[in-house]
Formats: sequence, structure tokens, C-alpha cells
Amino acid sequence: MNISESKIRQIIREELIQQLVEQEEPKAEKLDDLEFKSAERLAYEEWASLNGAVSVEVRSTLVDYLLDQGLENSHDLHDKLCKEFGFKHEDIMSSLGTTSDDSETEESEKILNLEAAIKELAAL
Repeated sequence: MNISESKIRQIIREELIQQLVEQEEPKAEKLDDLEFKSAERLAYEEWASLNGAVSVEVRSTLVDYLLDQGLENSHDLHDKLCKEFGFKHEDIMSSLGTTSDDSETEESEKILNLEAAIKELAAL
């Protein structure tokens, strides 16, 4: 029995489609389930409820929490909570007022290097 190449392709295509249909879609993690909440998130939510925060999903509440707990420099914690709540770490840092203006530092270093280069050239 001879099977044409197009027939083989059709059989494979149908089999792949069937496998995809039978495959279960992965269930999304539910953040309301305790098993999916991180310990850091639980601590934050507990703090928010004790301090009368309107919602834990408000950036200002997270900023207040970080300031109150002295966690301004705990960047790993910031990243973790930002990912769980959909915030940007840069926004949290700017709200905390602890952003270091690296561009200004880099610019002053460039000026210093330029002055040093001019002095070296003048010495030649």
C-alpha cells in the first residue's frame, strides 16, 4: 500500500490537532489561594489590613509598607512584590525617593575624565 506524501502530512496534521485539543490548558495560579501567596506577600497584606489600607493593590500602600518596615533597600523584596502586584520597580523606587541618579554621576565622571585628559595633554 502506497501512501502519498500529502496524505502523510494530512495524517500528521490531524494527529497534532487532536493532541492539542486533548491537552488540558494549564490553570492560572490564583493569587487569592494561600498556597500561591509568598510569605512576603502575606506579611504585606497582613500589615495593610492592620494599618487600615484601602487596598494592597495600590502602589502608595506598598510604598508606605516599605517605609514603615524599613525595607527601602530590600530590592529583591521590591522586585518580588512588584511582580506579584504588577508594579514597576522603578516606580516604587521613585516613590520611595531613594533613586540614585546614575546619569548625573556618570556625567560628572565624564567631566572629571575630560579635565584629566586636558591636563595630560597640556603637560606634553
